[in-house]
Amino acid sequence: MSYIDEKISKETFLDRAFKKSKSENSRHNAEIALRNLEVFCEYAYKKQMDTVLDDLIAEDNSKKTFAFFQKFVDFMQEDHPEILFNPPFKNAKAKPYAAKMPSSIKGYVSKCRKYAKMRGLSVDMEDFLDNVSLPVIEEELDPDPFTHDEIRLACTYASPQRKRLYMSLKDSASRVGELCQVRKRDIDFTKDPVEIHLPAKITKGRKARMIYLSRETAPDVQRHCRRLNELDLVYGTNPNVKKAVENEIAYFDRLRKNLAKTNPVFAERYEHNGRFKKNIHSLKAFAMTQAEEVHGEAYAHGFGAHKKYLPQYIRNQNKNASKYKQLEAKLVIFEKIEVVEHSEEIDRLTKQVHELSKERFELKNKFEKLPDIDIIQRLEKRIEDLEYGKDAREGEYAKNTLHAETTMEKVLSTVFPFVFELGNNEEHKRKFWKEFILSKKENRPMNQTAYDPEYVEPSDEEKREMYEFVTNRLQELEKQPPKENTETPQISGKLDSNKTKYHEERALRDLLLKCGPVKI
Repeated sequence: MSYIDEKISKETFLDRAFKKSKSENSRHNAEIALRNLEVFCEYAYKKQMDTVLDDLIAEDNSKKTFAFFQKFVDFMQEDHPEILFNPPFKNAKAKPYAAKMPSSIKGYVSKCRKYAKMRGLSVDMEDFLDNVSLPVIEEELDPDPFTHDEIRLACTYASPQRKRLYMSLKDSASRVGELCQVRKRDIDFTKDPVEIHLPAKITKGRKARMIYLSRETAPDVQRHCRRLNELDLVYGTNPNVKKAVENEIAYFDRLRKNLAKTNPVFAERYEHNGRFKKNIHSLKAFAMTQAEEVHGEAYAHGFGAHKKYLPQYIRNQNKNASKYKQLEAKLVIFEKIEVVEHSEEIDRLTKQVHELSKERFELKNKFEKLPDIDIIQRLEKRIEDLEYGKDAREGEYAKNTLHAETTMEKVLSTVFPFVFELGNNEEHKRKFWKEFILSKKENRPMNQTAYDPEYVEPSDEEKREMYEFVTNRLQELEKQPPKENTETPQISGKLDSNKTKYHEERALRDLLLKCGPVKI
């Protein structure tokens, strides 16, 4: 049947690569491999790739076939600055052809050999390996894991959307491509710890598994999910996973470049391949390093979904949640766990003070001077330190920084602690913080006299003037119609006029409360 074409096209080969694994990455890697072979054929023979392969098929000479592939291997091991290499991707920029890593060469040759075989070139695998010398694959280093401080720095300067992604990556040791495909329906916020179900179709090894979020990450993800439908992507910026991952890598490259200006560690590269030591995959390395310290190497590899250890990790799924709870304290970067521990210590010490005070009352008539009064005073001082001292304030700063979403909130959460801690003595800071906490608990305005002895209460006349000004301004704001604002503040740099109006009204009403009852 001569009308049936025995040869396959490049597009057919790429489609088969995708269908076999249901992975865009497989098609992506096959496309790069064939692009390298195309460049080699044009450079060495001044002919198209398919033309060269068809000539080899016609001659059916195994020695020439092996010589062809050996020359291709040698070509990829050297730099060719005279050749501009155009990657087969949309909007990709042409770059001088650079030597490939041994592992990349092996993968490219394998895919090109399969393509040639599917077009009709007879290539025996055993003879191929005997006659074509591939470069020895040296052990390639994994990305350097981030430190806690480095992740905290990256999250501070990243956008809220990217911070959410980075926090989840360092919690779960998952791959960027996996999280970019997670939808709202995959997350169960009723579990402790919060669970994310990764369906088999979105994982690298095509095996479903469960990952978890820490207590410092889950609240932000949950707030974000309230705005989404069940089928909406939680982290991904594009329904095409390949493009979504490329977006994240490109964003992190820009972020790393900015961070490297003041933190040289982000600019460090490996000598053998010139790649950056710190990249977005370093977040996975961080999580696995922490897991190994707590539960050992086998658990860490299963936690990171490495093929050899993953089946055992999945079989122990019922135990993984409790193991993650033990690991959680090592994964947090904003010290939220420590704040919770402080709260528990406050409760314990408060109970102890209460018991000692009760004992003191009972013995008051029998002893003129109680031996435990110093203990009570020290415990009371310790409670006040934990509630209003430096540790408590730093914990609150950390929570505010973690939960900041807008650019303004991020700036305020960074600038306020610096100005407040630098510009006041410890006694004033403690009194201010105590009044701040109490006013929040009692749902009332702050009393300035509680922390500022020089503050003078306004006279009735001053209150009346303030009252008139505030009420007049509120009436003006109420008369203003809502303004349509289609600009996104983070992109355009413009403020949402309706949000600005809302904050002004809120501030004016707080001021109105401070005026207290006024006689008109």
